[in-house]
Amino acid sequence: MLLDRIWNGIWIKYKGVTCGKNMKIRGRAWFHGVKNSIFFGNDVTIISTPNVNPTAGGFQSHFRTVGNGKIKVGNNVGMTRVEITSYESVTIDDDVLLGGNCIIWDSDFHSLIYSERMEKPDVGVRTKPVRIRKGAWIGAASIILKGVEIGEYSVIGAGSVVTQNVPTKEIWGGNPARFIRKLE
Repeated sequence: MLLDRIWNGIWIKYKGVTCGKNMKIRGRAWFHGVKNSIFFGNDVTIISTPNVNPTAGGFQSHFRTVGNGKIKVGNNVGMTRVEITSYESVTIDDDVLLGGNCIIWDSDFHSLIYSERMEKPDVGVRTKPVRIRKGAWIGAASIILKGVEIGEYSVIGAGSVVTQNVPTKEIWGGNPARFIRKLE
């Protein structure tokens, strides 16, 4: 839709988002946080409307950086209504698919210790980079938590909560996600 293209163009420019060639956004994507801290490669597709895949739920895609956080998305990546927040680093390599309503966080957002949590700002926030390697497929409504690396060509089952590294060419699923089987 023309209004969405205009909206996205203005918002991308205003937030200093770097976009490669042939980026396609269906619906309106939201970019929050620090200017010049979000980078997209070539041929990235972002579905940010329930009109394209209504069974996946959710509404729009949000990309947020805090402090020194960076979000780097490679080439030929497809995603549907995702939420990605980075306090440190979220890197998505080439040829990755992120199913509807995936969440990727490289932070706990708040300290586990009450006295630290009550400080303004919260002084005990723990962060650790997240990396999703080439060709991985993350199923709908999955959550990838801080410090996780998903190996090349691995598959994460829908609705999984990934709290530990996933080796190359493996299928993992569940809450918390566990090994299911190797891929050929």
